[in-house]
Amino acid sequence: MPYLIYKIKGDEYTYLETFEAYAEARDRVRSLRAEQAKADPDTDAIVRLVFAADRDEAVALLSEKRTAPILKEWEK
Repeated sequence: MPYLIYKIKGDEYTYLETFEAYAEARDRVRSLRAEQAKADPDTDAIVRLVFAADRDEAVALLSEKRTAPILKEWEK
């Protein structure tokens, strides 16, 4: 399965690139985030990396709302 890179702003998911190797995808995401921070540091758009079979699955995984884990007393 490939690694897909998306730019997310609100409920809009913009596909950017696909990589087969994790290291290449990770480096590209880091460079995109650095470019974005320099160009527009106040933007609310984020760049995310997702491991999915296709674009439809990637958007489904990215749009999934996850709840925060419940912390135990000793984890605080």
